[in-house]
This record gives sequence, structure tokens and C-alpha cells, in this order.
Amino acid sequence: LTEGGSVENVWISDDGQYVAFIRDANLWVVGSDGSNERQLTTGEEFQNLDLGEDLGPIWTGIQLINVAWRPGSHELYYKTSPQLEGPGLVLSNDLWMIDVDSGEVSMILPPGEGGRFYFSPDGRKLAVVTPGRIDLMAPDGSSRREAFTHTPVITHSEFEYYAQPVWAADSGSLRVTIPPIDFLAPAINPTSIWYIPVEDQPAHLIGEIITHSGGAKPPSFAPDFSRVAYMIGDQPEDREVNNQIGIGISEMSASVIWEPVVYEEEIRNTYGWSPDGLRFLVSIPAADVAEIVMGQPGFEPMVSSQDLPIINLTWTDNFRFLYDQVIDNVWYIFLVNADRSEHDLIDSGVHVPGSYAFTWVQLDTYEN
Repeated sequence: LTEGGSVENVWISDDGQYVAFIRDANLWVVGSDGSNERQLTTGEEFQNLDLGEDLGPIWTGIQLINVAWRPGSHELYYKTSPQLEGPGLVLSNDLWMIDVDSGEVSMILPPGEGGRFYFSPDGRKLAVVTPGRIDLMAPDGSSRREAFTHTPVITHSEFEYYAQPVWAADSGSLRVTIPPIDFLAPAINPTSIWYIPVEDQPAHLIGEIITHSGGAKPPSFAPDFSRVAYMIGDQPEDREVNNQIGIGISEMSASVIWEPVVYEEEIRNTYGWSPDGLRFLVSIPAADVAEIVMGQPGFEPMVSSQDLPIINLTWTDNFRFLYDQVIDNVWYIFLVNADRSEHDLIDSGVHVPGSYAFTWVQLDTYEN
């Protein structure tokens, strides 16, 4: 689609018309038919950013992070991070928007006023996350209100903890998990699960769970919030003997969480729920990817082990998922059926892909 190289990350608009991408630290866009490739940012927009007395004299450039299309629109939102001469990641905590159709760039929130952001599925609300707090607002920055606060989490690093709220499909509420206050003591302190309404009402606690990974690997909600899956470790007194990590799945409602069904097979990683919430993908030693089917006991191996890590696994629908893998310095993107009937190669190449994106689009014409 593009002329020239240097493409890093990619994002497809939900109508499939545009592909946005990063090239040389700037945002670009191209039509999904290969037309009208153009640069959206130049860097001049950020020359006069007020990053404070500490960062102002030492930043050497700006990188764009947390890029996302506003659902149902051709508006791209992003935040910035100042590039320093040494290593490390510093967040500006601002918020910007580009109307791709017109090319107009707007600063929605100045540095220090924004944070990580999450769009509601209908595109009408934004959750803005800062350490210890979640705000809700309109995409233009108006009608902002404090929706939830918690005690900031001690990470024992230079990075602050940002919660990761999840929107309900109807855009009417959010759920969020908050790990123990001390990142290094997740096995004996509970992770709390909260319900956050969009209306101006207080958030309330649904329940608490004990997880193995604390905040490093947050629990995973089924799309309809009927279930939550999380990694479970051995009790602290047993860890010197057996440090096996299993998976627990609890039924959940808006006001209570039930005791988990524990799957004791050793778990290496989790990959999330199918859109219908009936399948949950994990990796286990016997297979790169296996599934837990709700209502059925045990694990169903899906992808035979090649002792190679699976990267960027994403469900495409209730029965298929995408992932990429590097084999002998060649990358591959696969599409896999959960019923094991197909394992299709989508593409391959010699350069490791930074990211991939997909969307479902309605075709205007059909072929027999």
C-alpha cells in the first residue's frame, strides 16, 4: 500500500477505509486501496509543548504512543512521549486528535492533564487513566468527571502503575482490576475488581481474588463480563517445593464474584477470551496454545509445540484467531480455526513485524 519503507505500527479504521501508521516518528495514513498516502504530523505541532522545568531543557524529540481510532469515525487520537538522550520512557500525559478527512490537528488535553485513554465501543466516551485515578469525559475533552480513585500502586521501579479499565459492550459501564498496593506481594494480598458506571454514580467493589501475577498480568474479563480468568500460584508456604502456575475462572456479576474453577495444568501465558466468552486461550508446556471450553473439563491443545513463542495473538471471531511467530529469522502470520480444521498462512517475510491490525468490513458487492 505504501511508497517506501520505515513503517512501524499500523492501525485500521473500523470501516476499513484507512490504514494509519508510524514512519520516522510521525503519523501517516493511506487508503486501504493504496490511494492518497500522506503525512499527518510533522513534529512542528510539538515545538512549543510545555513539558515543565525538568524535561523542557533536555528532550530531543517527540514520539507518538497510545494511538487509536475513535470508533465510528476517521479521527485518530494519540498521546506523546518526549525522547531523551538516554534510555527510559517519559509520558507527557497529554491528548491529541487528528481528523484524517480534513487533516486538522487538535490538542484535546495539554501535558499533565491527560493519561492513558480507552474509548467506549460507541465512541462517545473516553476513560482517561492516571496513577490512582480514572476519569470519564467526552472525546472533545468536555464533561470530565472523576469516576474512580484508588491508592497508587508501589511498583518498585521508575514506572508508575496505570490501571487498565475494560468497557462494557453497551458502553454503559466499565470494569477494572486493581492489584495489591505492593507489586512484589501479589500472592498473599488480594486484587480487587470494581464496577464503574458511566452515569454520575459511585463505583462499587464487586469482589476480591488472589492472583499469581498481581498487576503484571491483569485478570481477563469475558466480553460480557460473565466470567473472569486469572493466573493462580501455589500458596506461599508451598512455593519452595512446587511453583506451578494454574488458571482460575470465576463466574461474575455486577455485584459479586464466585469462587473459581481451578485448572491445575501448568500455565505459561494467557491470551484472552473469544468474543462470545465461551473459549479462553492459554499456553501450556504440551502445546503452544490450548483452549479451555466453558462447560467442558480440561484443556484442548490447538497448536502443536515448536518451542517458539507465539506473539500478538488476537481473536478474530468466536472460532478463529491470528498470531505471529518467528522461525529461523523469518516471521509468519497465521489464522487458526479453533476446531483445528484449518491453519492458514496469511503472510511471511524477513523483517519482524512491529504490529498487525485487522477489522471486519461489509462488502458492497459479492461474487459467486
